[in-house]
Amino acid sequence: MTSTANSKHKIVLLIAFLMCVITLGIYSYMYYSVNAATDRTSVARDIIKSNDFDRLNAEKIIKLHESTVDQRSNILKHVIPSTNIIAFIETLESVGSEAGSTLKLSGVSGVTQKDTAPSGMGLFHAHIDATGSWSSVMQTLMLTENLPFVTLIDSVSLDNVLSSDNKGPRTWHISFNVALLSSISTSSPQK
Repeated sequence: MTSTANSKHKIVLLIAFLMCVITLGIYSYMYYSVNAATDRTSVARDIIKSNDFDRLNAEKIIKLHESTVDQRSNILKHVIPSTNIIAFIETLESVGSEAGSTLKLSGVSGVTQKDTAPSGMGLFHAHIDATGSWSSVMQTLMLTENLPFVTLIDSVSLDNVLSSDNKGPRTWHISFNVALLSSISTSSPQK
């Protein structure tokens, strides 16, 4: 009877061992499946967030595009055509007479910008020297900055010019570079 009891115990132990192995196998499979599903869920969540972010940015860009229709249609009003350098020179000369200063232009040139300006655009460059009272040279700078065109000003230098007898009113000298955006197309700006 002990041998049959031993053999029954061995069978029960073997069944218990097999159940442990099967349970461990099922646990390992479930653990792997849950981790794989979690990873897929995380990737899917990241894709959804990225798509939501892209969609929101696209909506913002569309709104910006729609809200600037009028501004973009008027942009050529603020650009001098590259074929009209005379208008550029006359515009700058009128600043001096309007401000009451003696204005001298030098180094007038037009350059097509390949990297720094939008496609189809260039810059008219000039160097301005103006002399006059403090208010007239300051007004010359202010009027140049506020021209109804896309204007860039740099290298501003302001000096007090002493008269030979040191008795007359003070005269000031301002010197700066100016660049105005120009269109390479042959069309003239709209008015």
